[in-house]
Amino acid sequence: MNNKLLSSASLFVLLVCLIIGFPQPTINHEDIVELAAASQSPSAGVYPGCDTVVVITGATSGIGLELASKLYDLGASTIVAIGRSKSKLDTLRTTLEENYPNAKGKLVPVVADLSDLDSVSHAANIIKKRFKRIDYLVNNAGLHLSQGDVISSSPLLTEQGYEMTFGVNYLSHFLLSEKLLPALKNSKHEARIIQISSSFHWLSNSSALAPSVDGLLPPFASRGDISSYMNSVLQRFRSYSFSKLAQILHMRALNTELLSRKVNNVRVLSACPGWVGTNIGRGSK
Repeated sequence: MNNKLLSSASLFVLLVCLIIGFPQPTINHEDIVELAAASQSPSAGVYPGCDTVVVITGATSGIGLELASKLYDLGASTIVAIGRSKSKLDTLRTTLEENYPNAKGKLVPVVADLSDLDSVSHAANIIKKRFKRIDYLVNNAGLHLSQGDVISSSPLLTEQGYEMTFGVNYLSHFLLSEKLLPALKNSKHEARIIQISSSFHWLSNSSALAPSVDGLLPPFASRGDISSYMNSVLQRFRSYSFSKLAQILHMRALNTELLSRKVNNVRVLSACPGWVGTNIGRGSK
């Protein structure tokens, strides 16, 4: 048995090393900005992002921050930035206004704690009340308990008692997407819901996302007792992968539902950003 475990661990480490060592594609952001800027009409003052409303979760750091900055620079009419810290959201708005004084759009901060579904629901209601139309929803915010200082023997739970990683990465975005769907249907363009997922979803399988056979227990991936296994590096990755697989399956299910209802102006996409230097591994601090 020990030999089997050792072999499995060795194989896992080998796979991780291969993934880390594999050449990663690079993107020249300056080229993207120049290409987008070339598509604007100087005479009419029309910018690539003109007349668009974009909602971004996790907008104060990492991918969300870069996305909000680029869209603001490209002239997005309104960027709704969702974050749990009001001070960081205020700093983001001030920074964008200072860095891009000629930008035509505005940033609207919305405070929400993604580990609390009541907070997410409240934020969605605020957004729906203020904006009857949304063009893009980017479900970007994420949590990965990959560092020792955020691991404890006590279960890490959301306010509603779900496993923390699953609740933040998947359940919060599921609720947000469903509540904002009516506004997305009102888009003048072909609206998009974009799930920032991960190819690490292959570490899990859909059985962890199904309720117990007797129907008495929720899916294993959502249960707080999964946190008791978090002292294992593999289990930490699995907890993260459960949430990312759930995001992908939600994307597929929602696309199917929209097609069945003949809603042709909303598409749901999933994208793995690859290896990006963000603070996602810093846990719930």
